[in-house]
Amino acid sequence: MISHPDEAGYTMVEAAVTLALLSLLGGAIAAFSFGGLRALERARAASASAGTLARMEEALGREAGRVRVPYWDRGARLKILAGDEGYASMPCFDGVRNMRLKLSWGGGRFVISTPEGSESFAPVESVSVSALPAPEACPRGLEVDFSMRGRKYAIEAHFGGAAIPAATEN
Repeated sequence: MISHPDEAGYTMVEAAVTLALLSLLGGAIAAFSFGGLRALERARAASASAGTLARMEEALGREAGRVRVPYWDRGARLKILAGDEGYASMPCFDGVRNMRLKLSWGGGRFVISTPEGSESFAPVESVSVSALPAPEACPRGLEVDFSMRGRKYAIEAHFGGAAIPAATEN
């Protein structure tokens, strides 16, 4: 009697090849999954930065637009104390000389303050504020340069028109 191998089952070589192929397939799926998770995290970070940038631009434009330097007060200047922690201040908020728009930065935050309250934005790094000059020597707005999550941005915000005193209105 000669015995013949059972041709209905798998041999050890076939099983080993199948396991190797399944391992490669599993490894490829895991690699694509981890790559997808990293891409998702980068997309979330970019979305958060874009949201912060949009809110900051809107708030800065809105509040700077409320700075109205009266035509007779050409001495109004943007006061800037620069550095890692800095401060900028502009008089004539709502046309009133002793009311100020204030900007401050430090500790990863940028804060826009008005007499009514303040708004804070984070994470913001390496802030620089400068005045937008005008022919009349009075600043016509301000420019804020900063970086957020390693990318550089600039926001330009213009001051509102000159306030006209109630005595000259008809």
